[in-house]
Amino acid sequence: MIAAGQSLYEEKIFDELKKNPDIIVLSTDNTLKYVLEQNIIPEYTCMQENLIRPKDQYDFFPDFFYHGIIKSHADKITLYYSQLVSPERLKIFNEMGFKIVPFVRLGKGTGKGETIDTAGNCGMALVQIARHILKIDKIAILGIDLDYTTSWKAFTDKPHILDPMLNNTKHKLTCDYFESGTPIFNLTRLGNLHGKGIKESNIIDFIENE
Repeated sequence: MIAAGQSLYEEKIFDELKKNPDIIVLSTDNTLKYVLEQNIIPEYTCMQENLIRPKDQYDFFPDFFYHGIIKSHADKITLYYSQLVSPERLKIFNEMGFKIVPFVRLGKGTGKGETIDTAGNCGMALVQIARHILKIDKIAILGIDLDYTTSWKAFTDKPHILDPMLNNTKHKLTCDYFESGTPIFNLTRLGNLHGKGIKESNIIDFIENE
């Protein structure tokens, strides 16, 4: 599962992914274009909200999705979307060629599909989709750094937003570990997502030894 933290750009994973085509790749909305540019086609991506910034109504949707390289590969990618995503967005996804599948984002009202505790971020939504919907028992993460780099660098003055998200993510991973006995493998030492239920690894060890 690939998210948009600084570790995505620090760790060299794409050559190993290309050599191991049986690995299932899940990419967040923010990283989809970048991953495709590395000649990796993710099987899954996710959109958990409409991507409109409340304070100034800036629309990130064109930045994240509306690119030629994404359009050319959309028919090979399954996109999970929550009940918060508008019909207008879904119409565009259908026109682009994505296979779209609904899920319910816990705590955000009712909708179609299975309920997922996203802990507030797209990366964890995909981890939970991988674990609870796709039933993948060996999951590695890269880029869920939940620190003040890259995708969260604008939040340095808003710890009340990022800090609870980090704590909720750790709590959910710990609960899942106690329930399943299976950890998540973090392929980087960067970022803040470390602790119970998270096993430190790297891409080569994960593929060859875990």
